[in-house]
Parts: sequence; structure tokens; C-alpha cells
Amino acid sequence: MLRRMGEPFELAGSDAYAWISLVETGRPNDPDVRFGGALGDLPLAELAPYFAPCELVGWCVPDKKAGWAIKAKASDRDRWALIAPDGSGLGGEAKTPAGPRRSLDELRDVTDPAQVEWRSKALAAGLAFLFLGVPPTAEAIATAEKFAAKLKLEGGGDLLQFEEGANHKLRCLPPDLSRFAAARRLSLYNTGVRQLSDAILTLPALESIHVMYALLSWITPRIGELARLQDLSLQNAPIRELPPGIAKLPLRKLDLRGCQWLRRLPAELASITTLRTLVLAGCAAHGEGLPAHHGNQFPPDPEAAAVVAAVRAANPACEITLR
Repeated sequence: MLRRMGEPFELAGSDAYAWISLVETGRPNDPDVRFGGALGDLPLAELAPYFAPCELVGWCVPDKKAGWAIKAKASDRDRWALIAPDGSGLGGEAKTPAGPRRSLDELRDVTDPAQVEWRSKALAAGLAFLFLGVPPTAEAIATAEKFAAKLKLEGGGDLLQFEEGANHKLRCLPPDLSRFAAARRLSLYNTGVRQLSDAILTLPALESIHVMYALLSWITPRIGELARLQDLSLQNAPIRELPPGIAKLPLRKLDLRGCQWLRRLPAELASITTLRTLVLAGCAAHGEGLPAHHGNQFPPDPEAAAVVAAVRAANPACEITLR
């Protein structure tokens, strides 16, 4: 029997992640769920089941605290507002005074996570995409095609840019980007794209790929076929390893800053002799793949250290940034 909460209250963002982890995997603070960007990636309507018995009522801001509020972002600008069923008579955007901040333990008292039967299709698909390499659905490809149809090359036929907001609706690249074959630069900024798939091979003129604040976790092993690619930047991407195929590229710059989940560097990286810049700041991993604490230094183990040393030996003019 689920017991209803007598009054609405505010739940801190970290506890919200812990609760979703508990519901999805049975483990609070599951790093895979956290690193999947659970809150930022879920449509508002899919959040409510995690906090049952509660009803989603819309957006609110800190100066209009409402119901059971979850901090969706690191900043305090936006929150998802949830309110207990006792206030269900209020309108969709209605606000009620927030109660005191409560703990995750009190949330467990409200409802047993094992009894929450709903699961987010968006999160399940996302995690399968991130960790199992499950191909995108037809729906995801259709969304990507619609998005790409609106794109135009900028900078005189030079830049192809995918950019969107924090809801990360664009989850994959269209399989064929050949109508942008003239693009020399590809930019993915703040998207939900999880794979640099074989779609990038339809852009043979690419000289640089810049990924920033995307959910990218996998790169096609065939990336080495991009014979002109000199600049690969994967800033703050949750990628865990790089394909050995990058060693076939004429790379001059490899920027992996903020890739906190990077577990290893391919030994083949040492065969590149064209590198002039290698950035590994913020890439330290520790424990069982948990993200680095600020200030930790890559490489995290002797094997990775050996790869870095070999890269340095093969590229004496290369500037390597570890911190």
C-alpha cells in the first residue's frame, strides 16, 4: 500500500537523481543513470512516475516555489514543479507554497520504489544507446531527418552545425548527410546525440569535429576513413573509450577536456606523428568508472600513462595538457 504525502515539499537535485537511479536500477546514485543525464533528458511528462504518488503541474522558478520541486539543472533558474495529489484540484500551472526541504529517506517512506511500475521509455532507450550501442529507432531517425532538413551550411559552405536546447530531443544523426558533403567542419552543441555513427562518413571533406555538452558516448570504428580530419574535440562528452581507428587520422589536435568517464586511451594513439595539441584536462577516472574530482590528473593508471608517454615520444612538438 502506497502512503500519500501529507504536504508538498522540495527535493534537492542530487536526491532526485538518486531516486530515479533507485527506481530504474535498484541502486541509489547509480553512476550510469546519473551520467546518462536522466533529469535533463526526460520530457516533463515522464518525470511524474518517478515521484509517484505525485502529479506534474508545470514549470516554476525559485521565487515561486511550488509543490514537490526538483532542481533540473545546476543553476537555480528552472525547476520542475511536482505537487502531491492532495492539490490536484489546482490548475496545470497553479502554484502552492513549498514546504520544508526533505530527505531521500522521507521520500522512501512515501512510496516503495519497487512498486513504481512505470519506467521512462526515453531513459531506457537512452541508456541502451549509451552502453549497448543499440541502433536508433525509426522515430529517432525521423526526428533527426526533420532536424537536418532545416539545417544549412554556414560560413560559405564550411560549417554544419547541430545545436539545440537542454531537452536534448535530437538523439541521433541522420544516416545520410551527403547533401552537406562540402562541410569541412561539423559541430554538435548541447544535443542528445549519443553516437558519431557511420553518418559522418558521408561528410568526406571533414577537417574538424567539435562536440560540446552532448551525450556522446560512442564513435564509429570507421572514423579513420575520414582522411582529412585533423581536429577532433569531444569536450565534456560522457565517452568511455576511443576507437583505435582514430590512429589512422592525420590528427593535429585531440581535445578531450572534461571527458570524466574516459577509462582508457587506445595504444594505437602512439602511432600518430602529426599531433600538435593533446588536451586531457579533467579526464581523470578513479574507482569503478566514477567521475573525476576537480583537480585530478589524467592518466589514471600505468597503462594510460604509458600511452601518454608514447604519444609524447612520437610527437615531440606536441603540447600535452593533463591538468
